[in-house]
Amino acid sequence: MTGGGAIPIPTRPSLPLSSFPPIRHSHLTRHSPPSRHSERSEESLTPPPPKKHSTLGGYWSRAYGVSADGRVVVGWAWNASRQQRAFRWENGVMQDLGTLGGSTSEASGVSADGRVVVGLAYNASGQLRAFRWENGVMQDLGTLGGSTSEASGVSADGRVVVGWARNASGRDRAFRWENGVMQDLGTLGGDWSYASGVSADGRVVVGWTNELAFRWVQGQGMEDLNQTYASLLTDGFYLRTADAISPDGRYIVGHGYNASTGRWEAFLLDTVPEPASLMVLGAGLVGLLVRRRRS
Repeated sequence: MTGGGAIPIPTRPSLPLSSFPPIRHSHLTRHSPPSRHSERSEESLTPPPPKKHSTLGGYWSRAYGVSADGRVVVGWAWNASRQQRAFRWENGVMQDLGTLGGSTSEASGVSADGRVVVGLAYNASGQLRAFRWENGVMQDLGTLGGSTSEASGVSADGRVVVGWARNASGRDRAFRWENGVMQDLGTLGGDWSYASGVSADGRVVVGWTNELAFRWVQGQGMEDLNQTYASLLTDGFYLRTADAISPDGRYIVGHGYNASTGRWEAFLLDTVPEPASLMVLGAGLVGLLVRRRRS
């Protein structure tokens, strides 16, 4: 992995928890910060007021993923009974992907060719579970010993799924699923972690753990992006989440704290060894700060 961890940086700014912005999970988990995630029953998830007609018979829909050629779109939509359902859209037709026995589901990602869809759905026991859908069959990916899981990303060929799952100790952990096996990706010393994106080949996973952006590489493990790319960060600046990664694994995007402006801002990290660079997108994309690793 790229070096740079020798430069000391703060793990995160000394700010009260109330000043931290929320981190997006699914619509089902109400976009709550992971450190404050709590169990919610299926019945308590009342969607917002209707605004737009969907082809599942309801009046609300939202898209979260698209195939490489743009032909397939996935997300969630209401049906005629005002139940939220995962959908797969192609050639003007929106398909209800069903559930795992409950009444609610949501699709969050799709493979490059549009064949495999991943997301989350309630089972008959009212437990929220990560799913992988292919050829009309929705598969429950299980958990790490707890009762809850959620899939957020999938590799280009659909073989690798990433997300988070609760373990037997009640801790939420980032996972990587392949060939029926769910792997706990661990943490950087904290209690919880969440995986949000995966490279096309499934080897590189990104996410966040205890308010720190991470990258996990198959065969190497998890690293703190703040340490690996410390030379790109000024005093007080830190990368809080890694939310997505480019197909080739080179570019990572997310958000962090910019001490010079006192704002939470989006970033684009180019991870090539030399010269690695960090672009910080200011509010409204006004101005672009580019820092390159010193050789």
